[in-house]
Amino acid sequence: MIPANPNEANGTDRRVLGLALRVAALVLVCLWAYAPAMRGGWVWDDDEEIVSNAVIRDPAGLTKLWLGPTGSDYFPLKTAFQWLEWHAWGDATLGYHLASVALHVLSALLVWRLLSKLGIRSAWLGGLLFAVHPVAVESVAWIAELKNTLSLPPLLLSMCAYVDYDSGRERRSLALSVAWFTASMLCKTSGVMLPVVLLAYIWWRRGRIVRRDLASVSPFLAVSLALGAVTVWFQRQRAMGGMELGIGGFWSRAMVAGRALLFYLSKCLLPVGLMPVYPRWDLGAFSPLQLLPWAVIAALAAWMWRNRAGWGRHALLGAFFFAANLAPVLGLVPMAYSRLSWVADHLAYISLIAVAGLAAAAMDAVLKPGRNRAAAWSVAALAVMALAGESRGYSAIFADNEAFWTYAASRNPGAWIAQSNLGLILYSKGQVPAAIDRYREALRIDPDSDGTHVNLGNALAHAGMSAEAEAEYNAAIRIRPDNTDARTDLAALDLAAGRYGEAVEQYDRILQMRPTDPVALRSCAEAHYREANGLGNAGRVGDAEAEYREAVRLWPSFVEARANLGLALATQGRWGDAIAELEDALRIKPSYAEAHAYLGFALAGAGRLPEAIDQYEEALRIEPGAAEVHYNLAAALRAAGRSREADIQSEEAARLGAGR
Repeated sequence: MIPANPNEANGTDRRVLGLALRVAALVLVCLWAYAPAMRGGWVWDDDEEIVSNAVIRDPAGLTKLWLGPTGSDYFPLKTAFQWLEWHAWGDATLGYHLASVALHVLSALLVWRLLSKLGIRSAWLGGLLFAVHPVAVESVAWIAELKNTLSLPPLLLSMCAYVDYDSGRERRSLALSVAWFTASMLCKTSGVMLPVVLLAYIWWRRGRIVRRDLASVSPFLAVSLALGAVTVWFQRQRAMGGMELGIGGFWSRAMVAGRALLFYLSKCLLPVGLMPVYPRWDLGAFSPLQLLPWAVIAALAAWMWRNRAGWGRHALLGAFFFAANLAPVLGLVPMAYSRLSWVADHLAYISLIAVAGLAAAAMDAVLKPGRNRAAAWSVAALAVMALAGESRGYSAIFADNEAFWTYAASRNPGAWIAQSNLGLILYSKGQVPAAIDRYREALRIDPDSDGTHVNLGNALAHAGMSAEAEAEYNAAIRIRPDNTDARTDLAALDLAAGRYGEAVEQYDRILQMRPTDPVALRSCAEAHYREANGLGNAGRVGDAEAEYREAVRLWPSFVEARANLGLALATQGRWGDAIAELEDALRIKPSYAEAHAYLGFALAGAGRLPEAIDQYEEALRIEPGAAEVHYNLAAALRAAGRSREADIQSEEAARLGAGR
């Protein structure tokens, strides 16, 4: 047996140790940067995304999220992951944060792997820069942005598999790449531009694109077009719901897109002044000067193209990757987030890979033989430390909702959503006047925020200012007629004021939009019931019957409405129908004393005195102090020839105050 070469074994051990140390360094620095966020709670729409999401809490939700999505997006793999998280740790936020950070670390490791496959020797630095870059904080520290951290690992695995396919032409690698891409798109369609990115990679590698290359990219294009169209539909029909984005026509969108692209580049190169909601810059009237960003972009592209024989080729690939992955979110395609701002850090999560990759490639150029490697790595280490420190500080604002929105409002006082959400926080703490001030400030900035009108209405109603609250609810409905929260709250005001007909109108509109909503059905039934009581007391028994019937139709187990319907029928002498309704009521609630009494009245009217007496006695067994029941029982007993017993019941009725 030939002994192993000790030098070769030592070299292998050193490589393994070096690899382990680099992995450990990347993981530990990333954990340090995100430690403040991991102690945080729910912020912004985390509660809506997780805690209040009925699909997430439903044991059968895994089926519903695929076949009957109710949210503003169709990302079933992301929602399935959230379903698993909720059933694993409920509302304990640490688990969600750990999962997001772990996925981000995995993405950083895969960035390292992808850059290595592209021949970049400093690929580890690229992965490390991606791991600690502050622009990634919003995607990682904000629980609701799981769709970003969950969709990126399969997207990177898809790219790695395609590089393998392009090197060896193994169809298995191509199939694997398509499968990973599909999985990524089902988490979030932010990777929709992968087909054109792959074509750019092919050009970078061989300088041309042939028919075989187009054929290899076609499955990605099919997935991209199909799931991209689904996302656009959900955005338009669910997320935007007809809201006015204020983005204008083509030229306005072009101005936004050019400026946004340079904005993202500036934040990736110098990540300072980051904030949850950036100021929404004023477009103003169109001017050719507003297209200046595109002139700058074109000049940069031309400069790189002229140098494509050398460094420009690599720069073009990185720049194209950066711009292409931002293209769907630059404003050219309408999306709901534009209502708040034209730009957001979480929209640049994928494009950040290009910046990290170009930095690693630049490091390769610096580390050429004869240059000071120690100085280069010292500068890189300082940059990593600075980025990690900035990320740690920024991630701390995600610790709780109040810190988050206080920071957002301090950095961008013109962010109406920050003012509105601070109002919600103050309202929950019982500081109603301060909450009202915040809501009014939010509406001064953006008078068309229907949600803020509803929140202000709730605060005003809590303060006893019903007329002002009603005006706010109506303002919300004028802005967005399908705002069911506004209609629900307005109906509640109507109910409290005894305007039952108006309340019914609001609930009817809600049920047109949400015909199976159990809360709306019960509330509408309650409004019909109260309206029926008023009609009955006014002697309009026939009209009352119609309202009771509608209440029962909406809520079949509404026992009070069913019993009163039986009484209304009996009052009209329709004994058989009355008996049937009252028997149904007692099947629902056998211990309902009033239903027994009403059934006794109907049976007596139908001439079935023994049964009527039994029902009256049962009602009194349940509720002995019901004076009117004693009185009616006395009448039934007397009609049955049981005078002595009737006298006893009459005396008891008189003692309790009935029959006077």
